[in-house]
Amino acid sequence: MSPDWFRSRDEIRFGISRATQTHLLIKHPRSPVKMRGIGFNICPNWLSVIEREDTIYSVSTHPTHPNLVMTAGEEGLVRLHDLRSPGSVFPSMEGVVVRNSEINDAQWCPTSGASHSFIVAQQNGNVCLLDSRMAFSTSINPAENLDPKNAIHHYATWVTKAGSSSSWGPEPSSVAFSSDGMRVAITLKDFTPVLYDTFHASPLAQFCRLRICNCQMQPSRKHGSFGGAGLGLPEDSVYCAGSDDFRVYAWAVPSRDTLEQNVRYCKSDQWLLETDTSCMGFVTPDDPHTVSVPSCLRHPDFLLGGHRSIVNTAAFHPTLPLIFTSGVESHIRMHSMRPIPGGRASEPVELSRVLPPSSQLSRISFRAAAYGADTLSREEIQVYREIPREDRTIFMFDEILRMEEAPDIFQTRPQISLLNDYYA
Repeated sequence: MSPDWFRSRDEIRFGISRATQTHLLIKHPRSPVKMRGIGFNICPNWLSVIEREDTIYSVSTHPTHPNLVMTAGEEGLVRLHDLRSPGSVFPSMEGVVVRNSEINDAQWCPTSGASHSFIVAQQNGNVCLLDSRMAFSTSINPAENLDPKNAIHHYATWVTKAGSSSSWGPEPSSVAFSSDGMRVAITLKDFTPVLYDTFHASPLAQFCRLRICNCQMQPSRKHGSFGGAGLGLPEDSVYCAGSDDFRVYAWAVPSRDTLEQNVRYCKSDQWLLETDTSCMGFVTPDDPHTVSVPSCLRHPDFLLGGHRSIVNTAAFHPTLPLIFTSGVESHIRMHSMRPIPGGRASEPVELSRVLPPSSQLSRISFRAAAYGADTLSREEIQVYREIPREDRTIFMFDEILRMEEAPDIFQTRPQISLLNDYYA
């Protein structure tokens, strides 16, 4: 579940379900009679038009033209739809961007004067900034769409250890823009979120985790958020993200000038002599010879608790002192820095649920989800039926977390040499 809102007089709401097939809901409140839906048949006010077998991972509305909607997913295409131009299929598809791997996220840049720019995060480890005036095409021919000139730049998301002659490409889970679009946080799966200047390839900072916790992005996709204004702080001065240890972590973001002063650059041959193992280097796939070494924001400034399982999404309210978090549980939790009428305080972070040892309930819940309830014995079926539906999901993910260790990106992800030319 990914709570989101569109900051405009017009509003587009969307929801995605991956249980069986993708359902995309799009609403335009100014004109109720023009409400449209994709793959949704329950409400008669919604028009069912497109049903895709491929999973859609991201939906993004244009910051100044909310009728323009981008979708992206496992088919490796970014699709641009215009809600104003219904054709034989609604909404009409105005163009596509073809990439050479699944696309985990595609988001429009909200920067004033640069709303033609958007970021695409690919499963193969590459993240690039594109210009819609050049990138979109009516052809799905990869030979045309994969032209390197279509990208403004590739972000330095490939990671290298001190003294190493290689770099590895963690899978980008999602991207999150600051409200002015000048900064973007890219969440790297099984690694950490990394902060960038939107219009510069090199990272500004790495949001590092506490040693006492596991904040790596293990079995699920994560979505972070910038905020601060609602908390009485400067806009975009805080970044928060969920974790597989059932908590939400938030870091204070220093000023851009401060961060830039702490970024170090070196050539790959100099990087081979680096001995400080506490720092990580970052390179772009099209220029692996230049290594950027950003500062590491090692200590989150505050934590939020109260969840019983994995937290996938954390989102600041743009004006109120609220943070919304959600994950594998079936609800969205609202946190506030001050009491809310009719509400109750979130649990102290030290009382947040911790991963318990394996139990009969967790093993049964996992087997029923993975292989079907018909694989259970008669006694196990009786036990399974008595488990509340919400608890079944939590028990299942408990078992997954116990069974799956966080992959080592330096063993499992694509690798390139810092000493040779390469272009993905």
